[in-house]
Amino acid sequence: MTRSVVGSGPAMPRVVARATTFSIPRLAVLTLLAALAVLLAAIAATPVARAQDAASPITITAEPLLDGKVRAGEWAVVRVHVENAGPAVEGELRLRTATDSQASGYAIPVQLATGARQEHLLLGKAGFFGSRFTVDLVQDDQVVATTRVPVVAIDPDALSVFVVAERPEAIMADIRAAAGSRNGRAASVTAIAPEDLPDRSEAWGAVDRLVWQDVPAERLTTEQQDALRTWIALGGELVIVGGSGGTGSLDAFPDSILPYRPEQLVDVPVADLPQLLGTLPAGAAPVPALAGALRDGTVLGSTAAPDGSGELVFGARAGVGRGAVTIVGVDPATSWLVGSAVARDLWTSTLRPSDLAAGIMASQDDGVLVNALNYLPSVALPPMDQLFLLFLAYVLLLGPISYLVLRRLDRREWAWVVMPALALVFTVIAYGLGIVLKGTTVVVNELAVVRGAADADRGMADVYVGVFSPTRTAFDVTLPGGALLSGSTTDQQNGEQQPLDIVLGDPSRIRDFQVGFGSLRGFRAQSAVDTPRIETDLQLVGDRVQGVIRNASEQPLEDVAMVYGGAVQKIGDLAAGASHAVDVPVGGAISRGRLVRALFADEQAVDAADARSLASRVALVRHVSGDGWDWNGEQLRDEVGTMGPVLLAWTPGGLLDIEVGTGADRVGDTLYLLPVGVEAQGAVQLGASAIGHTVVESTTGSENSEGFYMDRGTMVVEYRPAGLEGEFSVTGLDLRLGSGPQAPIGTGTLLQPLPIAQQPTQEDPLRTGPAAPAPGVDGMELPAIQLFDRESGVWIELNPLVSSRTYAIARPQRFVDESGAFRVRFVSRGQGAYGFSLGARMSGTVS
Repeated sequence: MTRSVVGSGPAMPRVVARATTFSIPRLAVLTLLAALAVLLAAIAATPVARAQDAASPITITAEPLLDGKVRAGEWAVVRVHVENAGPAVEGELRLRTATDSQASGYAIPVQLATGARQEHLLLGKAGFFGSRFTVDLVQDDQVVATTRVPVVAIDPDALSVFVVAERPEAIMADIRAAAGSRNGRAASVTAIAPEDLPDRSEAWGAVDRLVWQDVPAERLTTEQQDALRTWIALGGELVIVGGSGGTGSLDAFPDSILPYRPEQLVDVPVADLPQLLGTLPAGAAPVPALAGALRDGTVLGSTAAPDGSGELVFGARAGVGRGAVTIVGVDPATSWLVGSAVARDLWTSTLRPSDLAAGIMASQDDGVLVNALNYLPSVALPPMDQLFLLFLAYVLLLGPISYLVLRRLDRREWAWVVMPALALVFTVIAYGLGIVLKGTTVVVNELAVVRGAADADRGMADVYVGVFSPTRTAFDVTLPGGALLSGSTTDQQNGEQQPLDIVLGDPSRIRDFQVGFGSLRGFRAQSAVDTPRIETDLQLVGDRVQGVIRNASEQPLEDVAMVYGGAVQKIGDLAAGASHAVDVPVGGAISRGRLVRALFADEQAVDAADARSLASRVALVRHVSGDGWDWNGEQLRDEVGTMGPVLLAWTPGGLLDIEVGTGADRVGDTLYLLPVGVEAQGAVQLGASAIGHTVVESTTGSENSEGFYMDRGTMVVEYRPAGLEGEFSVTGLDLRLGSGPQAPIGTGTLLQPLPIAQQPTQEDPLRTGPAAPAPGVDGMELPAIQLFDRESGVWIELNPLVSSRTYAIARPQRFVDESGAFRVRFVSRGQGAYGFSLGARMSGTVS
């Protein structure tokens, strides 16, 4: 701890007549010496971090996990090493964003004995306008050691792949080639050690895909294993590939996430490899592969068991919640496979671009929930009629009434006393009225979204908390369970947040949480939590989802609804242990306003508490529906409608046990968002809501809630059925192109490819083909449409599509693979195409 040294300074010379004999240079020297003394005193009084002192006994170093890769607004983890060669230190390690003076600080308590060597993990929110953290060791509010931690921001539109492998360099080039770019952003592919994976799922926001090869899974801690399972359930995808490590490296992975347990190495003959790899390159030879008996999911490759006992699987994929685990039993680094087009296609199919990447576990736009925290009678403005009556009485008494009374008494001079007295009385009355209307009780309001999955019991809670205080108060807020705390994303993006002093741990705390007189202040808490387990038995029968859902938890659920694109089935309350039949069509595209109306159009509030709950629930649905500003706009795609079948369920009250250090009323609402799995067998029809899409590669443009936006250039988009397991054989493919959400309707007009002579070249699709762009709406340009032909391996351009007309594609088997996926390349040859969407409908059989 530094000390400031304060001296009395030299005595001033006595001023006499002879002072005029001082020369100017001597006076300047005296002035300079005085200024130097003041400067040295100021420097001595300024705290200096001991880490900058070569003689400091404290050594502090820090490194970020995930190789420093982080998405803006997401949680990052920093591993801090501290050594103390001096006296014992009792203080805190604090993490803050070095480039944002208004950012919140995150602290953990530490005790460093003499000779201590410790390692700690610090979590903090990455800022939107900077990519560097500072770690301080603080004792008695003085920084005794500090270091800076650089991090690398990952573009939110880019696919992020992390590779845990014994020899990652052998597969990284093929992964980069397959991952390509998304929304014009190149993929981020990073090799890390298993120890660099966070032990909290909240900090996996930078991870879209995780590739695992040859590294023993037992190197993961129990906490890391739990975080991995939660990450997968929320939309992450784990890809396990074969190598030289054998089956033992996967023993620590639980059976519950694996499509099959690799139990032996088998030599797969060349004849069986095309199931997994497609057309083989020249020089293909038998390869060893991790094989076992299928437990769950879809077979990607199988071969006969060496002992003749049946078939063994050497490649499979199984859904786990919203995510998936894929095992590719062969080694992608095999000499005849690595670097080939076959290897690129293998990685493309296994990495599976998807809208359900873990990076979207929470919406970045939370303005609607921040505003909804104020849906409290205590925070509302006073009724206008009461304000008007108070103002009218004030004007009448202060003006004509007081004048008439004083004139009647013949004491007009008393007006100098009466008027201030009346003003004081009305001030007291107004203050009392405010207290009566606002109340005298602290109120804690919680609005929570829990993202999970059916048939799972863990999810991620995103909780917005508002604390109302009738008086100006500083609260010491505590949350048992170790929730991660921060300000709202909206305030961070706008630069309007008030910094929070946060201590992470169990419990986590916010110190000195200042709330103004009669106002509300909010913050955000994120934590992995238990979710009510919903068991499902649902089948896709023709164009309807039918079956039964059961509340297998002990928690009753309110206002349960099944949402599938444009179709909504309101189930109502579901008691613990209760079941309910489901019969919902595979609906078309849905806009946000229609979803809100379908869920709440018949709801009526009976009192103030009911009105608060209804308004809060509407806000929660709008929040999970996306980040558009026009909630009733028919041109905005609803994000819930793109998840495939999903259950919405409610519980009243707060989710977290929040303490503010004083008595408080507690209100709130919790929304559970639980995507469900659907089995399919036989003939099916998949509407627009059952088919998701992802931008795989783009030379220009991007996508938002209003559709695709392109300048002159190309964009490749993959369309794939959501949650469809099994082998799909397509019999029909319909497309509809236009502005706003699109869904094919009716019988489509047969659409053929352009004649061969008019087909553009594969290398330069922009300079050839039709000279004029396809007609749009109100002069809006629509792009040309190309489909990837799986048989010939080339792009085939179709005749121009007219806006909002349904077309049937000739010979769809050329374009749709066994998983139901097909690829579209949009080609904009003019100035650009804006706000357009492509809706798809498929029919076929599932086996």
